[in-house]
Amino acid sequence: MSRVSFHDLACPKCGQREEFHVDITATAYLDASGPTVESDYHWDEASGCTCLNCHFDGCVADFVAAMVVTT
Repeated sequence: MSRVSFHDLACPKCGQREEFHVDITATAYLDASGPTVESDYHWDEASGCTCLNCHFDGCVADFVAAMVVTT
């Protein structure tokens, strides 16, 4: 599969396409004051994803598959 973008996402439960929580991977500097992200971030089809409308929870691949079905 090619690189996934925000525009590829749709909730498989409610069809919402505006707001999601996606688990990302990033490198951060960490000290007593907390983390500071120092690099670009990464997310892909296996990343966790939650719809902020209906709270459906799955992986990004579930949300990409929904977009293909609803278009």
